[in-house]
Amino acid sequence: MAVVGHSAGGCARPVRPGLYAVTSPVEMADGGVPVLAIHGAADEVVPAEFSRTCAKSHALAEFVESPGGDHFSVIEPDGHARKWLREKLS
Repeated sequence: MAVVGHSAGGCARPVRPGLYAVTSPVEMADGGVPVLAIHGAADEVVPAEFSRTCAKSHALAEFVESPGGDHFSVIEPDGHARKWLREKLS
């Protein structure tokens, strides 16, 4: 989702609204595919509410908040998100 912010101008009010509309997971139509939104609760770059809203807008989505996780902790090999995902897939 960080890529979305960057490609849309990196701000809350997109510089290029047309691009934002076709790249934002929140704005995209529900494609009928499973969506997993994992977000660090302590993310100071992108609020967790962004992923929570994204998950609510898709019928097959699940939102997981990583306790104490920051912006990058969701990709750490030993982080909560990876542990949760490994358990879910086993």
